[in-house]
Amino acid sequence: MNKKFDKSIIAGMADEGKTVLEMAQELQVDFNELSKFYITCFAEDKHTFPLRLLVTKSWLEEQLEKKTISQICQEIGTSFSVINRLVKIYEIKKKPLLKDVLTSEVLYSLFVEQHLSDKEIAKMYKCSIDTLKKLRAKYNITYESRTENLPVPSFEFFKRLYIEYGFSREQMMKLLGYSVVQFNKLLSEYGKNDNDIKTKRTLHAFQKIIELLLAKVDNLVLYEQLQEHTLAQVAEMYEIIPAAEPGVETFSPEWLELVLHRMSVEQILREYHIGRAYLDSIMKQANLKPIPMIDRLDVNTVRYLFIECGWDEEEIAKALHSSKYTVGELLKREGISKKDRKSLEDKLTLSLFQNLFIDENLTLAQIAKIFRVTKQQVEDLKAKYDAKDPELASYEATGASNERFNYLLKQYKFKQ
Repeated sequence: MNKKFDKSIIAGMADEGKTVLEMAQELQVDFNELSKFYITCFAEDKHTFPLRLLVTKSWLEEQLEKKTISQICQEIGTSFSVINRLVKIYEIKKKPLLKDVLTSEVLYSLFVEQHLSDKEIAKMYKCSIDTLKKLRAKYNITYESRTENLPVPSFEFFKRLYIEYGFSREQMMKLLGYSVVQFNKLLSEYGKNDNDIKTKRTLHAFQKIIELLLAKVDNLVLYEQLQEHTLAQVAEMYEIIPAAEPGVETFSPEWLELVLHRMSVEQILREYHIGRAYLDSIMKQANLKPIPMIDRLDVNTVRYLFIECGWDEEEIAKALHSSKYTVGELLKREGISKKDRKSLEDKLTLSLFQNLFIDENLTLAQIAKIFRVTKQQVEDLKAKYDAKDPELASYEATGASNERFNYLLKQYKFKQ
């Protein structure tokens, strides 16, 4: 009998219905050591030291979610029969055996088709790596099984991926599903007679695009699509980068010339996920320079929105992805001012006022909002029109529904 613990004290605590865990906490002793002592007491006197106090039902259920009975026994120093008996007493549903959950078909899919490692699969199924390897051996699933379904790129396709697009070794292995050994073997074979492959330096131009594609697309699907399309086309397909410019190849000098008219260099780098050095090389090749934000704005568009539609600088800047300051500077440079705008009477004619106020039942406040003026300005105009139209003067609008008003607001946004 362990002299470290007083059997009578333990018996008293057991009589109070305290669990072994609670006893260990109260006595400030190691649970494993106390559980071993309690087991010896249980063997001598099952009535005084009931088995149910060794482990509670809730604790055991929680442990069984993560571990096997054998693992629990090993951790608390208890025999398999003791814990197994508690499982029966508590009527706890046993965790299914690993082989019943991780069938040969499932394991084949994970290990061979998805190329997950033993460690990754073991973590998924909460078992040891050794257990996983034994199960794999039982199913005759080996590393050689992986090579049966692996793609073998042609020399030309390999060079396009590895040199032209700049796939890193790790990205190539992920795309092809190769191990380090398998990839090195292919690299050595293709590098024998090609100095570019043999002495490749890391290219960072498309690293981010490749990384995003590998994270979003199944590697075999991506492999097939890259055989039929360019990297840019596949990236556009999965909305990694903006849609292609009509009639030009993305990342060509012609493409950059078009894009520079509506984007800053920083925007291009951010939207297209390309490296700065690569972008600079295209600009140098095509003798292109960044275009100031003010020159990227279309004067006619700005004039129309400011004069015809009555938009302010902030609204225009937001719509054209510019800044309020830049829009203001363009208006100043081009001599465009509010005095060029039509008067409210020119925009809101009597017939249009009748339609909106009577037919659409818009209030004066709603009309003012549509035409971006004050309610007082609309009231003054109505007073002038009332003298010409008795029906208008006597009609009292109650207001259109929110749905109808919002529809009209959108309709007149570009029509004034």
